Parts: sequence; structure tokens; C-alpha cells
Amino acid sequence: MEFDYIDEKNLLDGLIRLTPIGNITELQTSPTTAYVEIFPAFPTNDNSTVECKTKQRHEWKYGSITNNGKIIIPTVKKLSISQ
Repeated sequence: MEFDYIDEKNLLDGLIRLTPIGNITELQTSPTTAYVEIFPAFPTNDNSTVECKTKQRHEWKYGSITNNGKIIIPTVKKLSISQ
């Protein structure tokens, strides 16, 4: 995730270090961007699984993909809903 200010990123890093695995971390501010890896390949995957996931990443058509297989999701800091 990216934030407007380094202090926000440092706060997130601290929260991640202090939060036990499986628990939820609540962000104090919204990130400006979130990076999500789709169809990740893990070191324990065999070659055919890695090839399949690589193909799936290349075929993804639903978002902005960087050349490393990550989707960039822009976020909105403040959302105003008119009633």
C-alpha cells in the first residue's frame, strides 16, 4: 500500500509488526493505492502451477496490471455521498 505521507506508512508497518497473524489491522487513514498480487506463484509450486498462474495473470482483463503481475487499485481518500 502507498500513502500520501511516510508517517502513515510507518504507522502501518508498526501495526503489522504488532498484530498477531490472523487478526485484523484497522487503518487510521486510507491508502492512496493498494497493490494486489493475483494468481501468486509460491516457491512450493511446481512448474506447471507456476506456468498456469503466469498465464492467468497475462490474461487478466479487469484492472491495471504492471509488468510484474500486480494489479494497481487506486483508492479514494474521502467519499461524499449526496442524499
